[in-house]
Amino acid sequence: MRRLFVCIVLVLAATAAFAQTDPPSARISDIDRAAIRPKIEKQLDAFSRDDAAAAFALNSSKIRGMFRTPERFMSMVLGSYAALYRPKEVTFRDIVDLNGIVAQRVYVRGRDGVPVIAVYPMEQGIDGEWRIDGCMLWPVPESAV
Repeated sequence: MRRLFVCIVLVLAATAAFAQTDPPSARISDIDRAAIRPKIEKQLDAFSRDDAAAAFALNSSKIRGMFRTPERFMSMVLGSYAALYRPKEVTFRDIVDLNGIVAQRVYVRGRDGVPVIAVYPMEQGIDGEWRIDGCMLWPVPESAV
């Protein structure tokens, strides 16, 4: 009987501890949520104006280090992320947690009319500023269009 009681207490304690732990995306403040979207909007706007320097400046130091120059970064965007260059439609979705990484999901319909979900991992610097730390494009199934 004592073992059963101990097991029940442990299960209840574990359940209570888990219930008090919010997923990382739920712990993002409204201020942070409001700061993330404009970074991506500014980058998409910079792409539309062919302003490589402005688009490049919104990236994390890791991304800037990978490409080294705004021109190389813009060349990569045009070659591999054409959906983000002057898209026909952009709709911001939710902010999600990807194994502890804050990421903004964005529905994008590229100039070619093909829809994708762009997932933008974000990084908060020691200065508190959010920066774009990459982008992954996922096709949208035809049934979802």
